[in-house]
Amino acid sequence: MPGPGSPSPQRARLDDTALEPAPIPPAQILAGNPVARSARLTGSPDGAFNACLWTCTPGKFRWRYRSDEVIYVVAGRARVEPEQGGEPLELVAGDVAQFRRETSAVWEVLEEVRKVAVLREDPPDPLARVRSGLQREPF
Repeated sequence: MPGPGSPSPQRARLDDTALEPAPIPPAQILAGNPVARSARLTGSPDGAFNACLWTCTPGKFRWRYRSDEVIYVVAGRARVEPEQGGEPLELVAGDVAQFRRETSAVWEVLEEVRKVAVLREDPPDPLARVRSGLQREPF
């Protein structure tokens, strides 16, 4: 696979991807013992865009989205209830769902879930370092 920042297309195989532990903070677990694992599949050089593979065993937990996220459920079944109101989602293999940054939801994983998540962050401000240098005190 080409390295990060390469202009060549990049590919990842879900079946060959090694997953690392991605523990859900104990304070967010509401029921059961959900065990999550994840791996970064690919992304943009500036970190504004990333695609990840995530799995989770059955359990119930609260999740706050720190970035915009679109998911594709590869396998499993979960019920997701938005904390800001709205209809709960029953997600199964083949479903696509979107979660906006700064929203929260309660996930109830009913059958082990495997999903591909595409996350979008605000790109870094290229002028931030210049501006911070201009605000420094002189020697």
